[in-house]
Amino acid sequence: MTTIRPAADRALVLSFEGDVLEVFRPGEGLRYHISLIKDFELKTDKKGQHTWDITMANSYSNSGNPVDENAVSKVTQLIAEVQKAKAAFRFD
Repeated sequence: MTTIRPAADRALVLSFEGDVLEVFRPGEGLRYHISLIKDFELKTDKKGQHTWDITMANSYSNSGNPVDENAVSKVTQLIAEVQKAKAAFRFD
């Protein structure tokens, strides 16, 4: 299981284990199955600000989520884990 906090000043936690990516915020917990994730990426704007975005197969998106500079490598690693699991996933 990988669990990270992308931005220290935000109450948000990302957790990934197996085939479910979870996003926890106060009063809200979202679960994304990897087979339904279209894109999960880290973006950097012209000012060097980092965000993570997720787009689902049904076009739902969760975007513009801030990432601290010191968490970029952790978010990149988490995204790679999700992409690897997504590529290997097969329904029974």
